[in-house]
Amino acid sequence: MHNHIPRLRGFTLIEILVVLVIIGLMLTTVVIKAFPDERQILRQEADRLGLLLEQARDEAFVSGHSVAWTVQHQTYTFWRLNAERRWAPIAGNHTLRLRTLPATIRLTELTINAVKVPVGEHLIFSPSGLNSSFVATLELHAHRVHLIGDSAGRIQVKDEN
Repeated sequence: MHNHIPRLRGFTLIEILVVLVIIGLMLTTVVIKAFPDERQILRQEADRLGLLLEQARDEAFVSGHSVAWTVQHQTYTFWRLNAERRWAPIAGNHTLRLRTLPATIRLTELTINAVKVPVGEHLIFSPSGLNSSFVATLELHAHRVHLIGDSAGRIQVKDEN
């Protein structure tokens, strides 16, 4: 009579290591998404602003009225040329509403048609679809990103290397 004691089977070292690697990869992904570095934060804000400027360009074309964009300190505003030929902030448009840059991001330079202009200058989008070329530079500490617009209104975001 043999007493056969059933052998309990546990996890092998390889199985435990595989699980630990998977957990490590998941944690890394969460940390990268939850805590982006300064360069990623700046790039996200530049991408968002680029899309808003494209929306302003489209609004000018569709509405038949010039639309402009200005920055004062950390706040930027979209404007429409009214019947009295004066710039008025766009109201009632959720997309082109008054917005604020994150506290640490600044617009440091604005160039329109290859001429450096004061940061508060109007960047105008024409209803004709032919627009001024421009470069708007955003900065976060030592990192810089350029929003580059051509005369057809196409906007690219380029990191400064």
